[in-house]
Amino acid sequence: MKFRHLFFAAFLLLGFAAQAAGTYSVPKREFRSAWVATVWALDWPRDANDNEANGMNAEVQKASMIRMLDSQKRNNFNAVNFQVRSMCDAMYKSSYEPWSSYLTGTRGKAPSYDPLQFVVEECHKRGMECHAWVNPYRFSTGANWTTAADNKLREDGHLLTYGSTIILDPAQQWTIDRITDVCREIITNYDVDGILYDDYFYPIGIPNNSTAEDYDEWKNSGTSMSIGDWRRDNVNRMVKSVYDMIQTVKPWVRFGISPAGVAATNGSVASKYGV
Repeated sequence: MKFRHLFFAAFLLLGFAAQAAGTYSVPKREFRSAWVATVWALDWPRDANDNEANGMNAEVQKASMIRMLDSQKRNNFNAVNFQVRSMCDAMYKSSYEPWSSYLTGTRGKAPSYDPLQFVVEECHKRGMECHAWVNPYRFSTGANWTTAADNKLREDGHLLTYGSTIILDPAQQWTIDRITDVCREIITNYDVDGILYDDYFYPIGIPNNSTAEDYDEWKNSGTSMSIGDWRRDNVNRMVKSVYDMIQTVKPWVRFGISPAGVAATNGSVASKYGV
């Protein structure tokens, strides 16, 4: 009797499984991407022994990237999110910002090759997409950058500080225009498949009171929005500017954002934004 019951239960389970399998819809496309972080040389540039110090050599950097891409291809990844701008710097030839210090050890010093061009070509050789990963605002998390371009940002008042974190001031139209120009240059000069932001916008924990560096800026803006909504609107305006530019210049280039997940204690917050 027990055997018959077990057999019947197993039969039902198989039936449910078959039904579930039959209704499963295979997606037309899958985005199986790997994030390659260059900030602090987290993923790259490094040598075969995962040593950052030996990664300052161009040939070592190229070989390391090829090994990484070959591994990703073997494991069925079809896209790479390559971090090209992490601290208002560049992993490519930029008209606006200095070369990244993570390439040569010196901010502003040009390498002997163009890393973004190299990565785009190597990705496409393998049938993989290359998305340019951009940090829109972050300038520094403690380092005192001193190139001419960095000093001009300070002198012209384009930076906003909270603790050890310094970002481009999101409220300024100059910042919106600069980020838009940076992204325009990338999609114009390189055959990237997308522009991707991660989760770095206003610093986590920035106060909403008069101790905030941008408090007076908010008060003097003439807005009726709260300082929190005003900050969100500043980010929204930047995102719209970049999106509109991409749609005009190369509408086939995709644009995406991977925001940080922030747990909220107030359940009404999500519904306010339609989610």
